[in-house]
Amino acid sequence: MFEDVILKWRGVDYPVKYNRIVGAIARVEQHLTLFELLQYTERNTIPFGRVSQAFQAALAYAGAKVTVDEIYEWMMDNPAEMVNVTECLNSLLELMVPPSLKNKSVSVSVPLDQPTVAPSLPKRTKR
Repeated sequence: MFEDVILKWRGVDYPVKYNRIVGAIARVEQHLTLFELLQYTERNTIPFGRVSQAFQAALAYAGAKVTVDEIYEWMMDNPAEMVNVTECLNSLLELMVPPSLKNKSVSVSVPLDQPTVAPSLPKRTKR
């Protein structure tokens, strides 16, 4: 069902063999589910901290020595263009979406022309 995936970090390839993909997904899902990731990309409300944690978990599972702080800082490099954010999100989607679903209605790219600020939550009222 799955194929090998190569995660990239700072010019180094970190392969995840097809029989370890679900383990990598489980690590990622401790921070962010596929459904949440798709919702965030659709609404352009990307939680950079959670995405950094999820990507770090995937990279660590693949053998990379990288911290969440390093990934967050890398994602924030030139945030107006969101090139690194897009690369990170696409890597997570590549990992999490089975090949049989990639050509179906699952979106696997991030629009770059929208703000990434989360909408405010409604105010709580006293009862």
